[in-house]
Amino acid sequence: MAIPDFQSIMLPLLRLAGDGQEHRYREAIDKLADEFALSEAERKTLLPSGVDEQFDNSVGWALTYLKKALLLDPTRRGYFRITKRGREVLTTNPDRINMKLLDQFPEYKAWSSSRGKVRRQDREVTVTVPDATDADHPIDEKALRESFHIQGLLAQIGERMGFSIWLPKRDRSAILRVWKPSDSVLLDILPLNYDETTIKTIEQIDVIWLRKRAIVRAFEVEHTTAVYSGILRMADLLALQPNMDIRLHLVAPEARREKVFHEIQRPVFSLLDRAPLSECCKYVSYNSVEQLAKEKHLEHLSDSVLDEYSEDAE
Repeated sequence: MAIPDFQSIMLPLLRLAGDGQEHRYREAIDKLADEFALSEAERKTLLPSGVDEQFDNSVGWALTYLKKALLLDPTRRGYFRITKRGREVLTTNPDRINMKLLDQFPEYKAWSSSRGKVRRQDREVTVTVPDATDADHPIDEKALRESFHIQGLLAQIGERMGFSIWLPKRDRSAILRVWKPSDSVLLDILPLNYDETTIKTIEQIDVIWLRKRAIVRAFEVEHTTAVYSGILRMADLLALQPNMDIRLHLVAPEARREKVFHEIQRPVFSLLDRAPLSECCKYVSYNSVEQLAKEKHLEHLSDSVLDEYSEDAE
């Protein structure tokens, strides 16, 4: 059969969650693939980008839309549960859940109409800033735990160097098991004067070091096989603010080093107004972060020491 679009997936996904239990996103994909009787070839069909699998991507968007309408609740990263509203929708026995049906819910309507406007030289264009959970599909729990550990180390390193730290609110509970910040080090609000679309993009970056009202370093910690989501966020930021003077870092396991260099040099990232992304964003391995965290004199070093642990795209 044809691979279903995300609107066709929304009702089966909500029914799957109808048992009231917490469900894991990856397991939901497998169950839905079985329900739609997809072949192995259909399961592995890629999007035109050649990065994500088409069915997985459609399930991710179905999940996003149901969450925005408050029919599903993201209990923790990679997990969800049906809400009271979701159960109420199921009791109406709908033939289909689509965007038209979701439009009755004010939270969904507010989200769908909240797309940002960006001024180009020739005209104003509409853009969207996807949630991290819209695109980030972890490889497995072990990879996710490792990424949280590295985020915690980067936050710890930044604090020891005297920076304020920003972490995405979705990740904080997990990272704070690794890193115990001093008072006022972890920021609740970004002290930046950018437009709303830029702020939404910055808020999703995995770790940011700030000095007063300026970003000094920003880090994306990749935990996905595609090493793509963090690169997209960095590119989004530079596209929105081409004059921003910010040092960007993509952090990934050593085994994905070549993949990072390959992805960061794609044509779409090489044609940014400011400069090719490969010239603005450096690679840092997990091992390098571990080594830097063991440095005994971080309190007396400047952030430039990070350049000794970073690599330019080849």
